[in-house]
Amino acid sequence: MPYRTRRRTPRAGFTLVELTISLAVTSLILATVAISMSREARGLSEMANRDAEEQRVSEMLGRIENTLRFASGANPQAFLSGNLSAGQTAGMNVDTTLGFPAFGVLLLEPGTGAEERIAYDRINPVAQRFEELDRGAQCGSASLHPKNQIVRWAGMATPIENQLNPPPGTFDGLCLEPTGGVFFRGDGTGFSFRVPTDPGGGEDFLENGAVRWGATIDGQPTLDGWSALYYQEVGELLKAQAGADLNGDGDRIDIFDLGRIRMISWNAFAAGQEMTDVAMCPPIVLQERCNWGSDLDGDGFDDPLFMWEPETGCLHVRLFLAAGTVNGRQSVREIESILYLRNGALE
Repeated sequence: MPYRTRRRTPRAGFTLVELTISLAVTSLILATVAISMSREARGLSEMANRDAEEQRVSEMLGRIENTLRFASGANPQAFLSGNLSAGQTAGMNVDTTLGFPAFGVLLLEPGTGAEERIAYDRINPVAQRFEELDRGAQCGSASLHPKNQIVRWAGMATPIENQLNPPPGTFDGLCLEPTGGVFFRGDGTGFSFRVPTDPGGGEDFLENGAVRWGATIDGQPTLDGWSALYYQEVGELLKAQAGADLNGDGDRIDIFDLGRIRMISWNAFAAGQEMTDVAMCPPIVLQERCNWGSDLDGDGFDDPLFMWEPETGCLHVRLFLAAGTVNGRQSVREIESILYLRNGALE
């Protein structure tokens, strides 16, 4: 019987090399899937956070609209009662402090070589005096200011009278309104106002046919009250960190202040000034460092947060929001609202 070679059957399983390659490929696939899932989860989380913050800002705009519906706006202005030296920090006397928030920033001699923003920590309405001054605020420098110089609250932005061809130095910016470009004075980071008030807590807002103006402080309506919206800086955002040219100026070296909108109500007539100060939104509102109210979207027009037109009763609100990140890059969104105050401006 001839000898027969027995045929070898295929061997089941993998060699060690094949098994190693298979495990490596599987690990690579799992890692890719994990990264993709992580990115997707991060994207969904970023979107949820962004939407939540924007929802809070939308709610804030609703609260502002309800608060201002019957309000009357004011453009606080005063005159120096004496010369103000460049080194004077204890205080400055003026002819009136009405309408100026209990603390804030003053604007003197805008458009000139002596232009200065002066921060103050408190008001003495009895002595008609701004106290605890920080000279040369917002990246400026201190200057000498003569008696009778006009003093403005820097927060207000209002149109100047000459809108046709105003010479340089007579305006602080040019913004875009529904009617076209508007030259304005001020920074546009706040709004001063009063509302119809019944000290008895009811709705009897008239006295001898005239509206009784005031504000509510710590839950108590008072005719001595005044209110204002204002921008509060709480942090910063570097353009380089954002990974984007936020204001479209072609570079990534700018620093942006990150802050929130607050509403303050204070006693405008009493020294010691009781007040209520509440945050209206989270700290996601952007302003360019040392240039508040400037062009933030690169369209060639300035972007004051609040633009007040006393003659029409129109308050234009513009908010540029650092609304979270998308794929690790800062997302900036603009929210606008135009409010019409039925009672216009205080006389």
